[in-house]
Amino acid sequence: MINITFPQEEIQDLNLQLYIADLEGTSLEKGHFSRPLALILSSEAHGARNWPNAEKITIPMKPHVESLNVATSGAILLYEMRAT
Repeated sequence: MINITFPQEEIQDLNLQLYIADLEGTSLEKGHFSRPLALILSSEAHGARNWPNAEKITIPMKPHVESLNVATSGAILLYEMRAT
């Protein structure tokens, strides 16, 4: 596993709208995504919950589906963000 980290101050200085993939976020179906943007992905166990001014988004799923792996989630989110 590769862990890439960026200091929050550097990312915030880029004036990007930040989005965090999170199980408790706003449904992806309801979003219109501001540009320029940055998408923050992480594991569920070590989530990226401590980013101020980031909007939490989630992928709507059927009942009894716990989660998707981070690569699959990232692909779906980037595809949907591209379309808006």
